[in-house]
Amino acid sequence: MNVYITTHSENTLINCIYEAQRCYLQVQNKFRCKIGNVIGNIRDILDSLLLSQKETIDEGSDLAESLTDAHLVGTISDLFGAGTDTTIITLHWTLAIMAEYQDIQKKVAMEIEEVIGHDRLPSLEDRGRLPYAEATMMEVLRFSSILPLGLPHATTCDVMLGILVFWTTSD
Repeated sequence: MNVYITTHSENTLINCIYEAQRCYLQVQNKFRCKIGNVIGNIRDILDSLLLSQKETIDEGSDLAESLTDAHLVGTISDLFGAGTDTTIITLHWTLAIMAEYQDIQKKVAMEIEEVIGHDRLPSLEDRGRLPYAEATMMEVLRFSSILPLGLPHATTCDVMLGILVFWTTSD
């Protein structure tokens, strides 16, 4: 028999994973209590999964075995994990690129200050009024490697941004 003694860091990570799963289960149970209100008003993927789970159980379908609470918790934790990881990597790339190209950083900051100011938080309605900031973010996403094994990045048409020209890479 092999014995493996975990380190303090591994124990901390394991405890964090268990705590996250406990939180997901609490949220899932909270949503399950309101499932009657969800029918015809699906708000998100958790509503959809819970409704599918309820329907398969009510129908006595064999699919009920694949839509267990453990499956739902796993799906939600995968989504949170993937979203968290890509957001962190995007922020790292953005900070690194902005540190390298401080003139672009200043232009983005000026545009944000002019459009949003200091008195409120940004909202999705601001997106169309921040063309330079949006173009910069798109360029960060094109340039960076958020998912190293993902698809290559390329423009779909020739793009000119100031003195920078990005040519299409189609055959």
